[in-house]
Amino acid sequence: MLVGTGGWTGDAPNPRGIAKMRGKGTIATAFERLSDLNGKGWTCEADNNVFADRFKWQ
Repeated sequence: MLVGTGGWTGDAPNPRGIAKMRGKGTIATAFERLSDLNGKGWTCEADNNVFADRFKWQ
């Protein structure tokens, strides 16, 4: 199992109700085979449709 910590920021929705969201943080795992990932960064971007209440990952 991987655990990611971090935070999100987001823009105000455009007239179509789409808000850009961005996240970043660090990864941690107890698995020896994945230990090279400990302390590495992760990033994520998503479009949030506030009218339909759904995400589209990019």
